[in-house]
Amino acid sequence: MLTIITPMVGEDLYQTSSENSFPKILNEIDGKTIFEYSQCYLKSIEDNYNKIYIRPNFSNQQYMIDNIIQRIVGEDAILINVNNNTAGALCTCLLAAEYWDDDDELIITSSDQYLDINCQSVINEFRESNTDIGLISFSSVHPKWSYIKRDDSNSIIEVVEKKAISDEAMASFFYFNKASLFFKLAKSALLKSRSTNNIFYLSACVNEAILDGGVVSAKIIENKEYYNFYDFNAINRFS
Repeated sequence: MLTIITPMVGEDLYQTSSENSFPKILNEIDGKTIFEYSQCYLKSIEDNYNKIYIRPNFSNQQYMIDNIIQRIVGEDAILINVNNNTAGALCTCLLAAEYWDDDDELIITSSDQYLDINCQSVINEFRESNTDIGLISFSSVHPKWSYIKRDDSNSIIEVVEKKAISDEAMASFFYFNKASLFFKLAKSALLKSRSTNNIFYLSACVNEAILDGGVVSAKIIENKEYYNFYDFNAINRFS
């Protein structure tokens, strides 16, 4: 079975402004919320999969976000409540451990990005190449992204947060061929304190896999196939 986790705890998702009284994630473009755009590419998945959404308690109290999630992705969505901030996406996703089986394939994605891809084709490519961890990358040098470093044979040897060590940036998409692998790598990253500015990013799992000899690959997409709604200006540009 495939399990897809969407962590929705980050404070930036719920930012408001003088011009926008609703949080960023609920802002609309052409009648669709940012959250709806983030879920569009999942419609191309043909396999059956479990859907897990981890959101802060206040977002449901103030905006009834659980109802919104279920209207968009279905009543079968698993909703996990978080009362306080976590130490990063890696920690947030571990809260879903009771809802996956060890042999499940696992995808961790984002609720404020738009991917114009066939997700099923990407998953199939990772399966066919016996990939342990699969990433999606695009061309950029802006410090807001995470970056992939390759060696002379084009193998991925490191990923780095918020530092353009290459021109290959990472989208917020992480495929693990087994949920047990993610759990093992996340635990290792935590025990080794592999944080960046006291935040545990999912990239720490990728580096742990590389150190362990795991197969890490990236599907490179065109820049026009990826968009991140990182702030209200980005939302306005997309519209």
